[in-house]
Amino acid sequence: MKKKGSDFCSVEQQIIGLDHQQLGQGLAEQWKFPRPCQLVAGYHHQPENLADQSRLLVNLVFVADTLVAHSKHGFPLTACNQQLEPTRLADLQIEQSAVDATKAKLTELVSEACVLLA
Repeated sequence: MKKKGSDFCSVEQQIIGLDHQQLGQGLAEQWKFPRPCQLVAGYHHQPENLADQSRLLVNLVFVADTLVAHSKHGFPLTACNQQLEPTRLADLQIEQSAVDATKAKLTELVSEACVLLA
């Protein structure tokens, strides 16, 4: 059971010995996805563990994952304790106003994406 404030990947590590990032990266490699997709799968909760030149897309996915989890869309438990630090947003040149605007429209954006992907 996930304790409040615990890191989901750590809980996965404790229970099954690996986390969904490792599984996702392994599948992405096996299926010969492009390297950036493999890195997103493997590091989307810890982009800081990548070299700078490999981090941009993974950081963007981290931000998106965090916003979606905080608004309780999809399966939020994996990212509900992640925080959007101002330094991460600054590194990506994302203004807080853009984050706030996205949060305000997130339900609508998720609905539109579901229609497109259906």
